[in-house]
This record gives sequence, C-alpha cells and structure tokens, in this order.
Amino acid sequence: CANADKRVKKINGKWIIEKTRSRGQWGISADDAGHLYYNNNSVMLMTDNFLPGSFPINENHQSVSRKISSVRIADNKVYPRRKTLGVNRGYSNETLDSAGKLIDVTSACGPVIYRGDNFPEEFYGNAFVMEPAAYLVKRIILNKDENGFVKGKFAYTGKEFLTATDERFRPVNAFNSPDGCLYIIDMHRGIIQHTTYMTPYLRRHVDSLKLERPISMGRIYRLRWKENDAAKPLQLSKYSSAQLVELLKHPSGFYRDLAHRLLVEKGDTTIANSLRTIVSENSNPSASLHALWVLEGLNIVTPDFLYEVATKNTDDKIYESCLQMLGKFNKERKAFEILLLLRKKENRIAEIYFLNSLSGFYKKFFKETDPIIKEIAKTFTNDLLIADAIISGLQGMENKFVKAAGENAGDTILLKALNKAIANSLLPKEQENIAHLTKKEKQSFNGGKRFYNTYCVTCHGKEGEGMLNIAPPLAGSEWVTDENFETLAKIILDGMTGPVSVNGILYAPPAYANTMPGLRDNIETNNGGLADVLTYIRNSFGNKASAVSTEQVGKIRAATADKKQPYTAEDVKK
Repeated sequence: CANADKRVKKINGKWIIEKTRSRGQWGISADDAGHLYYNNNSVMLMTDNFLPGSFPINENHQSVSRKISSVRIADNKVYPRRKTLGVNRGYSNETLDSAGKLIDVTSACGPVIYRGDNFPEEFYGNAFVMEPAAYLVKRIILNKDENGFVKGKFAYTGKEFLTATDERFRPVNAFNSPDGCLYIIDMHRGIIQHTTYMTPYLRRHVDSLKLERPISMGRIYRLRWKENDAAKPLQLSKYSSAQLVELLKHPSGFYRDLAHRLLVEKGDTTIANSLRTIVSENSNPSASLHALWVLEGLNIVTPDFLYEVATKNTDDKIYESCLQMLGKFNKERKAFEILLLLRKKENRIAEIYFLNSLSGFYKKFFKETDPIIKEIAKTFTNDLLIADAIISGLQGMENKFVKAAGENAGDTILLKALNKAIANSLLPKEQENIAHLTKKEKQSFNGGKRFYNTYCVTCHGKEGEGMLNIAPPLAGSEWVTDENFETLAKIILDGMTGPVSVNGILYAPPAYANTMPGLRDNIETNNGGLADVLTYIRNSFGNKASAVSTEQVGKIRAATADKKQPYTAEDVKK
C-alpha cells in the first residue's frame, strides 16, 4: 500500500475504501505510535509527522506544508563495501565516487522499524533500510526534534549495518519476526533494474558480466543477536480473546500488532472492559494505544469514553488519537462539545489535531465552528500546517468559508490556498477538457492515459500533482502546456536532471535529486506511445493544449539522435 492512494478497512463484514495519500514506492512500516515510514528509490527514509488519517483528503486542495507526509528524516549517503558499477548512470561522477562506489541511494526500498525483543534495547525503534543497488542495509537511529517531529541520524560513520561483496546480494525488504529477530529478504539477482528504465550503459554492464543468470536464487536471512537466543514462536491460534488482550503488553511489536489484528477480526466485544482497563493505565503507553485502537476497530468507542481517556491518560499519543477518533462523530453535537472541551490552545500540535477533527464538523455545526476556525487562523497567521489542517476538512465548503471571512480574510497563505482549492473545484471534467481534440487525437489521449498510468504515475502522481521528494507537478506546468511541444518531447526521449522551476517554484537538490530517465532506448515504447502520453498530459490535470503526433515525435527523435546525457533545464530549450 505504500504506492497507493487508497486505504481499506473491513467494517461489519464490508470492505470500506477511502482516499489517502500516496506515500512511497516499495515497502511501508510503522512505529509503536502508528506513524508510517516509507521511502522511494532516491530518498532513504520518509515519514508522516501525524497519525494516518489525519489531514482528510480534500481533492480540491494540494498541501502547502511539507511537514505532513513524505517528510525526509535522513541523509541519502551510502557506504558500500565494494564497487557498484551496475547502476544507471554509473558513468557519472555524481553517481559514483572515485573508487567506483555509489554515493547516494538509487534503489532504497523495504524499510522496517525494528520492534523486536532479541536485539539490545538501543536497537528498538531504529529504522533499517534496504539498498540493493549497493548491496547493503542501512541502520538509522530515530529521535524527536524540538517540535516533537521525528528526525534520524546514521548509526555509524562511514560504514553500514550490513554490507556484502556479492554483486547478486539484493536486500529488498525486512520484517520483524515472531522470534524477536529481524528477517531480511534477498532477491539475489544480477538484474534488478526495470526494463523501462535500463540505460544502455547498464545493459552493457549486465551483458559483460552475464548478470542475467542465475535466477530463482532468492533467500531469507535471520539476523539474531549473538548473545540472545531466538524466542520460541507463540501459537496464537490457540489463544482466547482474553489471552490476546494480555498479549497487547508483549515486549515485541510483532505480537502486539498480531494480537491487535486478531482481536479486531474476531469481533469479540466481551473483552471491552479489559481493553478499557489497559487504556486507562499510564504504565504501558504502547499497550494503552493498542487497546484504544482495538476498541475503535470493534466500533465500541463513544465520545464520552474518549473524553474520559483523554483527560486521564497522560500520554500525548493517546490524547491525539482521541481527538482524531472524535472526528468520526462529526454529525453528533455531544462529540462536538467534547472536542471543544479537550482543546489545548497552547499546544500547536494539539491544535492541529483539534482542527483536523473540527473541520469535519464545519458543515453540520457551521455557526459554532466557523468563528473558532477563524480565531485559530488569525492566531497562527501564515502557518502552513494550520492552513492545511483547516482546508483538509472543508471540501465543497471552501467558498462558504471565504465568504464568511469577508474583509477579515486578509492576504494570507490560508486565503490563497482556499482560493486555489475553489479554482480547482471548477476545473472542467475530462470529456469537457478534450472537446477540442479530433476523434483520432482523442484515441491518442486514451492511449496516453494507459501509458501514463504504467510509466509516469509513480513519480508524477495520479493527478499530475507531483510527488514530494521525487518529481515536480505536471498539472499547470508551463513545461507541459507550452505550444513549443518540442521541449517536452526532448525530455521524454532523453530525460532531465538538475534543478527545474515550475510555475515559479524551484524543484532542486537535495529535496529533489532524481534524474528523470529518458525513453529513447526503451524497447517497450515507440514514437506513437510517446506521442500519446504527451497528448494526454497536455490535456489532463487542468492542462489544455494541442495534441502531439507520432510523426512529430519521430522528427524530434531523429534531430536529437546524438544526445547521450539527460537534459538540464538550461540546455533543453536550445
């Protein structure tokens, strides 16, 4: 689910599908508090600063803050033991150092937060990240900064937790295990690059060393602390509901998570009082948090209970979870009144959780809610997180909010973001947007849509909104809608690297360090496919421009046949 914009949950026997944020690419993990961790091939590790489900998805609004999700919490440096010539652009000084070793991650994946009980205590809560292109596993120690947000630092200087000299060692995922250890999945192949993005350089390297064979050699490693025995796995299939409740106190996160899931799946509400007892305890915050969310999963929390928990349990994560859960009762006056009672004005993070839930009450309790939100907006003038927290729950109500603000709205980030959301809500639907295309061009558009969802969506987003730390937006981009489509065609043929400005916003390293691969040498694409996707992105996401033909792409391909390197923003228009 890392690279999905949906989340699923089974409620009363039915699967509920909700919109969520697309976070990473290959693998996802969580810490004891439920915060998610993920990455993409060029970014070592990212996280959410808030609980999943915070900041409801407003399809009219694109976040103005970079502190919600996809927040980078570590450097991208790696320290391989051996040369790593088998990577795209291995010929570049920016990719490999003078010893032929990878400088920064290029295929980061499979992160896990270690929550087992076999390693020493200092390893608990650490992140482990796989880098198969460099044959290594990175260890990152996680802490909190002065704002209470997660930050990370490398556990070692100039070296890694695990490295290999075998060019086929490809760690791609890791998991907490029943025995308290850490399991690592090794794909163990010479080739790991997707055929779509394999450069001629990498293809030659693979062929020269015959790295395409052997296959079917994958293996699983168990990492155990030498002085500690691996625990004997528990037989949870024989556990009663009461025993599973007690397992929420287990020192291993593996068993707490599993007991949590089984309790919700069993649907046994007879253990409700036992769960409530654990929630009310302050001695074991992790068990209390699990018990609270099991009650939520069993659909037996009430506003009164949440008020009692939030006022008696001193753990911040319990308090934040209670505020978030109250938002689900956004049609009940009692829940609205309790939410107001639990507000902590002096705490900015608490205020954000409060707003996240309060904005959901805006439609039902407009007269009471509107002045509170405006008071907060005035107190935190131009606070990006506050602006996002307010707008997230206002889908369809943005115009009403702006009108109610009147002259008091001011020229603020909040007002600008609201006006942008209103404008987005008025964008034409797809069929209206492509009415100017001919029948043949519409067929090309439809082919381009399939192409985009195969090759482009991972980096540029489902709605062309761009992906934080990966790629800039295509929606509203002057690079896309420019009548001189030759520039765009050059980029899709040979790629682009370095800083680029889109609509006055600079996308540059270190936040945006990816090089977009070109498709000139891709054996699965042709001029027709490239023309289709160019037509599609030029007439989607609110963009509207002329179509691009197969013949036009062919002419540009021929004219730039000698191009060997990705373009920069400066030279692509020459």
